[in-house]
Amino acid sequence: MNENETANQAICQEEPAPATYSPVIDYIGPRIQELCAKKHLSRYRLAQRSGVPLISITRYIKGVKSPAITTLEKLCIGFNMTLSEFFEDVGFQPDPALTTSQNRLLEIMSGLCEEDQQNLLAYAEYLSTRRD
Repeated sequence: MNENETANQAICQEEPAPATYSPVIDYIGPRIQELCAKKHLSRYRLAQRSGVPLISITRYIKGVKSPAITTLEKLCIGFNMTLSEFFEDVGFQPDPALTTSQNRLLEIMSGLCEEDQQNLLAYAEYLSTRRD
């Protein structure tokens, strides 16, 4: 094997999903599987409809690999749904890297409409610049 073939082989090898906490990544595989069952689609048929390789879909379902956002968009086309619909059941998931108060603020904010979120953000920015 020459130097170029070795480099190409290294580039083509897939890296496992990062070992960080991510409730969204943990959600993707089971969600793909759920939607396949709900929409009576085999993985093979989803691959045909979305243009995403069958082997990649299998790896997403098994949690070996996580898809890029553009790949998720393709899968959504295969499911005939939007990205928002794909994630509609995720809801708020606390981030262990944040404090309880920070998580609570995010949870409250996630339940607000866009206008109220913008108002809350403006108020938080005001508070952060205020001097006592």
